[in-house]
Amino acid sequence: MGVGLGGVGLQLLGIGVNGHVAFNEPGSEPDSRTRLVRLSEATRAVNARAFVRADEVPRFALTQGIGTILEARRLVLLATGTHKADAVASALEGPIGVAAPASAVRRHPDVVVVLDREAAGALTG
Repeated sequence: MGVGLGGVGLQLLGIGVNGHVAFNEPGSEPDSRTRLVRLSEATRAVNARAFVRADEVPRFALTQGIGTILEARRLVLLATGTHKADAVASALEGPIGVAAPASAVRRHPDVVVVLDREAAGALTG
């Protein structure tokens, strides 16, 4: 856990359409720590709707690493919409690994996954 203050009790996470979690893009190491990351073009494209011009979309973000996230006492992964269905299925039913960083939540002993019907649409189990 964190030094001195008890660490993170509850970590709320989103999943990106490419399987990223908390801006840990595909290829992020499972023991990664909080750091500055370069955002993929797919992530930038999805986030462009929040900006007036495409050149305003950040190219970098500060994120907690997967190793840091997994130290929280409880995780909640939230996803809504059909555009997240394939990423959700990959994270929850595919191999755990760097291709789908959100799959790392399956290694945590206390995780809750909250999905709407659309986000759960590609799950087979």
